[in-house]
Amino acid sequence: MIGTSWLSQLRHPRDWLRRRPVTLSRHGATVRKSLAAALLATAALLAFAPGESDASRTSPVVVTARDVPTGTTLRTADVTLARLPPDAVPTGALTTTDAAVGAMLAGSARAGEPLTDARLVSGGVPAGGSSGGAEPAGTGADDVTTTTDDTATVPIRLSDVAITGLLRPGTRVDVITADPTSDEGRVLASDATVVTVTAPDETSQPAARDGPLVLIALPADTATQVAAASLRQPVTVTLR
Repeated sequence: MIGTSWLSQLRHPRDWLRRRPVTLSRHGATVRKSLAAALLATAALLAFAPGESDASRTSPVVVTARDVPTGTTLRTADVTLARLPPDAVPTGALTTTDAAVGAMLAGSARAGEPLTDARLVSGGVPAGGSSGGAEPAGTGADDVTTTTDDTATVPIRLSDVAITGLLRPGTRVDVITADPTSDEGRVLASDATVVTVTAPDETSQPAARDGPLVLIALPADTATQVAAASLRQPVTVTLR
């Protein structure tokens, strides 16, 4: 026999059709909720799944841990490692703190500034340059090395070699030369900083053994003038 419910549906088809969409609608809502739950679960799995870390997309670079003045011999506390994106790493950047500790800073640096080989002085010349034995006999404009936007280093030979024994990295000096028009000296540069003093090379030409080179840091706009003047006439320094 046909069930009573089916007989009722056959006798009143319109009532059955009106109730059927409600059932379908409830079923669709259940499906949508299940789908949403599945998507949320997938997103959670992706979020916690192991992937490429930020560290793998960066490179270690030595940076200054604080503001460091010109002529400072770097210590462990002066430098630290930071991770930078590849496009932010400068050419010649140091990658280990051991490469920086013990070297002298050729120009002042702000905290967090990446250190490169050109910024450091090792053995009397910039770390990326030649050794002390390769220094030219004289000094000149070609020997000026720009270290920052407003600071440069220049090697000079002092007319009084004995003064070099008083100089230490970080010593502040004024560069003086004779004024041909008077008996007074003329100041070529004020408040320069001694970066290092190099020993003369015993195997070089006699003209190059007149005395050690004094590498000083000073404003870039006066560095070339000081280098050129040291070629034409004797120069010396006074301690501040």
